[in-house]
Amino acid sequence: RTLARTLARTHARTHANTHARTGTRAHARTLHTHTRTHARVRAHTHIHMQARSERRRRGADAAGRRCSAPPSPDAPLLGVVGEMPWGRASIFLLLGGWPSGPVSNC
Repeated sequence: RTLARTLARTHARTHANTHARTGTRAHARTLHTHTRTHARVRAHTHIHMQARSERRRRGADAAGRRCSAPPSPDAPLLGVVGEMPWGRASIFLLLGGWPSGPVSNC
């Protein structure tokens, strides 16, 4: 009778351990995939941002040559956005690009 009880207790403990381990392992796997996707997204937004800034620079040069319009009113806002970390910048990208396009000041 005592032996049966001891066996039951140890068996329960092993079972609990197994379940805990599988739980954490599953959690780690989800975390890992999540971080991988997030890294990919961040790299992608970074590429987007670089392309955008390049286009804006070129567009601004062309605009300066074409017409002498004052700079767009949201230029300071653009400066602020440019100094944002990528997380918030990607929010802007998701909302459909920067507040002002590359040729908004004409």
